[in-house]
Amino acid sequence: MRILVVDDDYHDAEQLSSFARREGIEVRVLNNLTEAVRTLMAEEYDLLLLDMHLPGLNGATALPLLNEVAPRTPVILLATQPSAASTNQLLQAGVFRVLEKPLVRETLLTAIHEASASRRP
Repeated sequence: MRILVVDDDYHDAEQLSSFARREGIEVRVLNNLTEAVRTLMAEEYDLLLLDMHLPGLNGATALPLLNEVAPRTPVILLATQPSAASTNQLLQAGVFRVLEKPLVRETLLTAIHEASASRRP
């Protein structure tokens, strides 16, 4: 399994990669959406873990572009204190799951495996 992590917070990105790598998952970490879009155009990933609050264009606003560039790749959005209303909007927009930061290892790994199993055809 290959995961692309997009998070501008170095500590959060390292924590995510560490959790996944311990499970034998290949992880690539990027810190901005521009680079993520370029990468997704060139390479295929099984899952995108995306921070909601990135400089410039936030994760939620970028969803239509990401879905166009990588339509088969499920997206798990990472947010600090997401509201129920915003979570529902994001799920309706095609996000597989919204996880609250700080992340709990078991919750993250369960979401990763469920998202991978539901990968779009």
